[in-house]
Amino acid sequence: MSARAGLAAVAVAMLLAACAGPSPPATYAAIARDIVAARFDAEAATLATIHNAADGQGLTVWRVSGDDVQSLRSWRLDGGRLGADILLSGDGNRVVVPASGGGLAAVGVASGRRVSVLDMPRPFDREAVAAGAFGPEGMVALAMRPPGAALLLFEVASGRLAAAAPLPGDGGTAGLMFSRDGRHLLRMGAAPAAPAALWTTRPLRRIAAVARHDGAAVFLADRDALALAAPEGTLRLMTLPELTQAARFRSWRAERGWRGPLVSGPDALLGLITAGAPHARDRFRVFHLDRDALLPLLDIDLYADAAHAIGVTRGGEWRLAATSGVLRFASPGAAAVGVERRVAEARRLLAAGLPRAAGETLLAALALDPERLGERGADLMRDHPALAGEVERRRAILLRGEEYTAHADGRPLFIYGYLALLAGHPDIARTAARRLRGDGSIPTQFDGPALAGYLDALVAAWGGRIDEAMAHALAARELANPGVGAFLAERIRAHPRAWGPLLAERRALARATGVPLALIPTSVAPPPQPLPFPRPDGTLAEPR
Repeated sequence: MSARAGLAAVAVAMLLAACAGPSPPATYAAIARDIVAARFDAEAATLATIHNAADGQGLTVWRVSGDDVQSLRSWRLDGGRLGADILLSGDGNRVVVPASGGGLAAVGVASGRRVSVLDMPRPFDREAVAAGAFGPEGMVALAMRPPGAALLLFEVASGRLAAAAPLPGDGGTAGLMFSRDGRHLLRMGAAPAAPAALWTTRPLRRIAAVARHDGAAVFLADRDALALAAPEGTLRLMTLPELTQAARFRSWRAERGWRGPLVSGPDALLGLITAGAPHARDRFRVFHLDRDALLPLLDIDLYADAAHAIGVTRGGEWRLAATSGVLRFASPGAAAVGVERRVAEARRLLAAGLPRAAGETLLAALALDPERLGERGADLMRDHPALAGEVERRRAILLRGEEYTAHADGRPLFIYGYLALLAGHPDIARTAARRLRGDGSIPTQFDGPALAGYLDALVAAWGGRIDEAMAHALAARELANPGVGAFLAERIRAHPRAWGPLLAERRALARATGVPLALIPTSVAPPPQPLPFPRPDGTLAEPR
């Protein structure tokens, strides 16, 4: 279906009143680029979107099942949107939409029939709704803009106004959020410096506040705490109901600030969208909230996509409502958490001057996921060449098993190759490049040929052949997927000595790798000193 035909189909569907039956089937991708807001239900099985159509804005509810996304029902949003929020129930069965006469109605998604009309105080103006939230136990909360700023709490089944309380004149409300048990309601102030205030719902009463400094918030799924993420890349855990700080993390790079929703998933996972400098591509990231650390598990470059909503299923699958459609990512799993815990522990041991203990900690991670350790622990292996060789030896064994080849990734082998080059063994680096290029053990979709070209470029550069090195690098970029540039930026920052001869030609290196010039170091390292370095077969390459 073409984009124009898809939009036409949706426009026809929206002209049908809700009482006329479900909307005709339509794919989410047909109108994805026109979506301005989205929200998943609690199980990420239902998605509600606000989108632009030929006759104004509309609200559509979709059923998400694996790769199949089908529209269930559509409504016009006559008179504008309901503040900045989509009011979809946690089970995905009910949604709040504009009602005739200027009010608001709760409607059943499956039947399209009205459940109740919210008993709004008079006079009521829909445009005065600043934010809203659909909570558990059939509650809906609305925050009204000044003048007359107030917090309203409704029972959906009857439409009755259950409670109301005035709000301070602090610039309005940016968002509302219920806790999972419905006992608490968080109000985010609209001004960047406005506090986040915690309210009880029975009775409706403000009980605590915390400085917010803009950002996102979420009630954690598995503990009585609130997480606050700030644009500069910090995350604070606040206890409930006191809102006192229990922990503060700064786990992702400073150039990647928060941009988008923050979602709490099972097994102490947090998902959010981060971005770099203005106009940089968004990234989807998942962290494990450990006892005293925020461990990175997923880091997905969204390329040209923009994520409107994040959801997570009970089984731990993450779903993103993006401009290209619904993107799905499997749960990272317990092995990834185990590797990250050991990498974090190894960093602490190295900082304490205990390299042997750090090496033993990393070796323990090999049994969990050598592929992940080969990339995540690369910066620690620079001073532990025996560990780098052991990782590659075990990877080579696993790659020979059919059940493992589907997960093969060339990045750890690339890192192993240039670590060997840093130890003064270009022959090992050349062998790694050959394996990346064509021995069949690493699928080409994982950028093996491109990384082989970059490894050839490093070998040529350390041999003094700079022009040849740049030719290899430019050819490699032609083969690379967009995500390779971000990976190379991380590697250049972690091990600038490996790139030393090419750093004298920073602009050319930026063109050949796609790494922004500002991220490329300016120092040029001296040639490496030859050191013993282990081969994947277990033998040791001695210095010549």
